[in-house]
Amino acid sequence: MRKHFSIPVFVIFLTVIIFLSCDKDKEKSIVGPVEDTFTISGRVFDQKGQPFRNITINLVGSVIKKSKLTGSLGDYSFDGLPVGDYTITPSKEGYRFSPFFAKVRITDSNRNVDDLIGWAVRVNVEIGGIIGKIIDTDKKPVWGVYAQLFPDPDSLENGPLKTSKTNEYGYYSLSYSVFLNNSYKIVPIKEGYNYTFSPDSSYVTPINQITIVNFIALYSGLPLHSISGRIFDIGGNSVNFSPIELTGEEESERYCLSTDKDGFYTFDDLIDGTYILWAPFVFGLPRETIIVDGVDIIMPDLIELNMVAYSAEDYFPIGAGSSWTYERTTDEGEPTDHTVSVTGTETANDKAYTVMSSGYPAYFNSYRIENNTVYVLAEDEDKTFLKFGVRWDSEWVVDSIRGNILTGTFIDIETVSVSAGTFEDCLHFELNLPLGDISYEKTDLWFARDIGLVKAEKVVVSMGEVMETVTDVLKSLDNK
Repeated sequence: MRKHFSIPVFVIFLTVIIFLSCDKDKEKSIVGPVEDTFTISGRVFDQKGQPFRNITINLVGSVIKKSKLTGSLGDYSFDGLPVGDYTITPSKEGYRFSPFFAKVRITDSNRNVDDLIGWAVRVNVEIGGIIGKIIDTDKKPVWGVYAQLFPDPDSLENGPLKTSKTNEYGYYSLSYSVFLNNSYKIVPIKEGYNYTFSPDSSYVTPINQITIVNFIALYSGLPLHSISGRIFDIGGNSVNFSPIELTGEEESERYCLSTDKDGFYTFDDLIDGTYILWAPFVFGLPRETIIVDGVDIIMPDLIELNMVAYSAEDYFPIGAGSSWTYERTTDEGEPTDHTVSVTGTETANDKAYTVMSSGYPAYFNSYRIENNTVYVLAEDEDKTFLKFGVRWDSEWVVDSIRGNILTGTFIDIETVSVSAGTFEDCLHFELNLPLGDISYEKTDLWFARDIGLVKAEKVVVSMGEVMETVTDVLKSLDNK
């Protein structure tokens, strides 16, 4: 009997949440003084200086043990910690980290852990890599710095063997660029700026697969400034993780970064001058000319056009106690009915989720709507499931499942006929999960306004052959 990972194909709705108030003074008189608690947070990066997600972070204190996975930005956070000593240890099978662990002492404030670096372990390597972070005196990352790799003794007149430019997180990466047990020199430089670096250069003889070399940048020229802002789509969603470029008066002065999870971007360390701001993959945005003259620039919100601006609530109507009956057809056996219903709510990470029940096992069963986006609760993490107010063929990451990236895509607006009737203006979404290099699982979902999910079809393909097809169509609903 074939077994494949199943993507849920049931309907998602948001239920009404009623918050009960309580008398805070009476509560205090009953429970007495509350002990102060604090937060330990940090980030993990890979050998290319990019955020490293789904890394297990273990926290151990004298009376507390906790574990969490890093998020999409490589971030982690442990809340509610009393004063004391803690050990933070990253782990992932087949990977090594530097440092191996971090010691943190909480006395009277929240603590942020220095970045952790992880890389896949290779055996019997002869060639290694060098990675490092460049920060300023305020511990902010400095991007656009070239880390130049020279042989030792120096052959500066012949130019560097290799260069790497620091990204928005301040990291450069000379991946697999050096022979172990050979000596090299690293020289940082940022042209057009009065930067000096500490140290001004670094001699290193790599003996391990990855060697970490950091620098501090000191600026001695005119004050530096920033350009920052935020990008939304027409549906009110943040345009997150989207590339955005800034070009200076010199064509070589070109900076690239991505908006964060909330759609924000910031270009730091800019000297006075004229810049061109451009988001190449955001539709309908013109190139913006910006003049920096002695002050930081905060841009007005940029709105992406050419979007599908349907409301999430229209296609996920509130229905506490509602139920939907579907007829399921598979490659094997007779059609069978199953029912999906709203069973209640739950709270996790200070957010309220609708809980759905189904006759079939599901990876996701708790959902919430915010900013016209449907989020799922999985592995105690809030993850983007479906996005409304998006352009055709726009794609987003839903989850990482056993090392494979599950993505969502908006396809089109279509008319769908099922047992329960014919529905116009249905939104068609697609979920795609690769299962290795030659296999994949695809689930198509159709949602009708004021109804919810009316049709779902999952197809498993291996080596170009369809291995399994499962189709659900709506037969009846009881919308409360």
